Amino acid sequence: TWRPPMATAAGAFSQAHVLKGHRKAISSVKFSPHGDLLASTSADKTIKIWSTSSWRCTATLEGHAQGVNDCAWSRDGSYLATGSDDRTIRL
Repeated sequence: TWRPPMATAAGAFSQAHVLKGHRKAISSVKFSPHGDLLASTSADKTIKIWSTSSWRCTATLEGHAQGVNDCAWSRDGSYLATGSDDRTIRL
């Protein structure tokens, strides 16, 4: 029987990693299409890009004037679109 990677033998999920770095609440997290990166958006006005091989922050993106609510990767993973309370979308 196939089990998700983080599932235990009993079928319950367990915590694998804790990523720390944002100064305020996190509003969204999204895996890149290839699964090698994770983007997190926050009320601290930043987007953090995490490597899924090391689970370290590889970049912190700044530029929004207010908290960042959501993000979306392009199909090929070459772009990340972010939306903010400042009413802008950044690529």
